[in-house]
Amino acid sequence: MKNTPCLTLMALLLCIPGHSQVPGNMNIGTLSPHHWPSPSPSMVRIRGVVWAGMEPQRGVYDFSELNNWITIAGSHGAQVLMTFYGIPTWASGSDGVHPPKDIAYTNEKCQAPLAGVTLPYGNCMWAENVTELMQFLCGTNVQPSSPLVGKCRIHNFEGWNEFNDGGYWSSNYTNQATMENTANMIIQKYCGDCFFLVGNTSAGGLGYSAQYYKVPSVSMRFDTALGQVLDAWHALPNAVLPRAGKNGLSFHGYNARHSVYPFPMPETNISFSSPLCTQYNVPNASCYTDIFDQADAVEDIIETRPWLGSLPIWNTEGGFEWNGDVTDGINPNDANSDLLKQAYVARWILGLASPSKRHSVTVEMNMWYEWDDPCWGTMYSYGIPASSTSCPSIPQYPVGDTPIHSTWVLMTTWLNGAKFSGSCNNSGVIWQCNITKPGYQGRFMWTTERLTSTSVPIGSSYYTQYRDLDGNVYKLNGSNHVTVTNRPILLEP
Repeated sequence: MKNTPCLTLMALLLCIPGHSQVPGNMNIGTLSPHHWPSPSPSMVRIRGVVWAGMEPQRGVYDFSELNNWITIAGSHGAQVLMTFYGIPTWASGSDGVHPPKDIAYTNEKCQAPLAGVTLPYGNCMWAENVTELMQFLCGTNVQPSSPLVGKCRIHNFEGWNEFNDGGYWSSNYTNQATMENTANMIIQKYCGDCFFLVGNTSAGGLGYSAQYYKVPSVSMRFDTALGQVLDAWHALPNAVLPRAGKNGLSFHGYNARHSVYPFPMPETNISFSSPLCTQYNVPNASCYTDIFDQADAVEDIIETRPWLGSLPIWNTEGGFEWNGDVTDGINPNDANSDLLKQAYVARWILGLASPSKRHSVTVEMNMWYEWDDPCWGTMYSYGIPASSTSCPSIPQYPVGDTPIHSTWVLMTTWLNGAKFSGSCNNSGVIWQCNITKPGYQGRFMWTTERLTSTSVPIGSSYYTQYRDLDGNVYKLNGSNHVTVTNRPILLEP
């Protein structure tokens, strides 16, 4: 089974007019609204708009921050992806990661905007919030007789942020499935052209803070956890199950978790020196599935549950972790470390935008984490003092675009309008991906050797030049060899 980018039923979401589309639809992920990315992405995943902020007291709603995000995104022609999380203390009775107290009540009588409604399986507090949200987004104070099309201001929703991470969810997966089912059911009643992602799970290791996760009988491994939530959803009475055209699955594309330092590169889950992550394909709490294999791991979950049908896969957050985690092992802020960060970005894009190796599935949306955070994968820097951030040991970039931003722009420009000719493959440490455009064939090549260059035979007289990540063009002048480094080059006719 293959997932093809820009499915007909999803054209509104993934083939947005007026924006260049690339394989895997590469977009900036979460960001603040203070400095908008250039070029503007077609979709952004907003940060900080959570249930606790939208409903600080039961029945008291404040959508001003959400409205601000929608307005700013719309002014740039971008759509918004909204991810649910952040349970208010009045609902959970504790912190923001435990489910609402009424999650398993029976025959619960709801309050406005569901006054007069009795839910046989409870969860009124959450249902009230999602209902009020959809009424706000769709400009109505009643449930429409049929789902609205072309009316609602957000079309893309995501079930929960990293539910396999104890920092965002701390309960069994039946309760998580109940939350996602309730949201999905209400959204589909109001909005006929909305899309709901089941997810998301944090990839790389077994969850970002798995060592603090105390809930028995649940997995923190991202693919297993996603399967467990789906199975729990399938077992719910009268559930509105995920289906093609209305739903997809989402994950977060990271190589590793738990402060693995230096961070592994996209083709592997080995850190060249960290004791947390030194063995390939050996399950451990820090490193599990590399970037190039994560789409196949999610597709395995789909194919072993035939009741799901064919669902698209989105990666709604990913990259490396702190800016200092991708390093030459000498100085995380030196020139070689910046080159490694650029290499990581380019290879991360290729690993997720190209068809997967076993199932040939394409991750249809990929979002980098993040645009202007001063510590994580920074593409734009405000130049604030390091002492004012959560990463005081990592010097800040000067004000403006960082080196990895130029890599992002260059890679997405090269891939604009291209198709991959199969998955990326390797022979030893040499990797390549082939792309085509009308009347054009290109080949990305690189080595996974960290700081060395290698002369490699091209094997074809078709190519006459290559481009590097600095934007330079070099003529081959008849040579049948090219020098490759850890930063991909693009061979061209």
